[in-house]
Amino acid sequence: MDSFFATARSPRPRAEVLPIRTMDLETVCAFLVECQTGTRDPIPPVAPPHANRATGSALSPAAWKNAYAQTWMTSPPNHGFMLVDEDRVVGAFMALHAERLIRGRLEKFCHLGHWVVLEGYRGQSLSLLRALKAQPDTHFTLFNANETVARILTTQRFVRLSDRISALSTLRWPGGFTSRVIVDRHEILTALPPEAAQACRHHRPFPWLRQLALGDRHGYCHIIHKPFKQGRFQSTNLLHISDGERFMRHYPALARHLLFKEGITSLRVPNRLLPAPLPGAREQRDPCARLFLSNRLGEADISGLYSDWMTRDIQSCGLS
Repeated sequence: MDSFFATARSPRPRAEVLPIRTMDLETVCAFLVECQTGTRDPIPPVAPPHANRATGSALSPAAWKNAYAQTWMTSPPNHGFMLVDEDRVVGAFMALHAERLIRGRLEKFCHLGHWVVLEGYRGQSLSLLRALKAQPDTHFTLFNANETVARILTTQRFVRLSDRISALSTLRWPGGFTSRVIVDRHEILTALPPEAAQACRHHRPFPWLRQLALGDRHGYCHIIHKPFKQGRFQSTNLLHISDGERFMRHYPALARHLLFKEGITSLRVPNRLLPAPLPGAREQRDPCARLFLSNRLGEADISGLYSDWMTRDIQSCGLS
């Protein structure tokens, strides 16, 4: 998540905090584009603005709208909150809403996305965060924060997730020959447990994501990964693993599949998705902070699903 957040140093105009409705998305997304291209308030951001990872160009209004129009909840309360001064958008904190079944209980999640406030209104930046946090019985996640934003959120009781990443070559992995990798769209849904199959269906609209099922006749886990170019070689980030224990038993088969079927020579996975260190992997630090806020869930319950990490064609600042 990028932020143009700053503390006001002098009296500033007051804007109204309003929920972003579906009908507001086009206007708000146009505002985001103006900010990232420098046509509005061209102040250098704390972190680089997001760009399309294939072309390097700034995201279009349609791409922003597609990312934040997504919802995985029967009646989503909003798409975030905005600051409005006389019908003019001067700030926004985007959000995605979803419901996930965790230990038999349906939990509400709000993923915090892009946070932009024009210079003259930055004294009200926290009012957007407070409006989001006021939503009852909701767990909050954020996966793309720079260090400035992370420090702000930790003062608001957010907790940092582990920043350790395992990097693994796919070039030499014996064993795992009884394991299977399924890539067929329909066969994946049949192989996966119901909750994992639902997550697979929900993330199909995003063509930059690659989904597969990994396992054997005893069961499969759902994996979502996002390839990227690393120098002359192709690598990939594992964004979601539905069953870490099963992944640990079958990952050599995944490594061979990535190498021979997709031409990928290395993979990276956040350690928090794994139950134990990945043999043969090199540990790295993720420079991008990931945080959550919940009154009853722990780090093991937090997933990258249903986030702008999935809905936008970008690489995370730490996983790229």
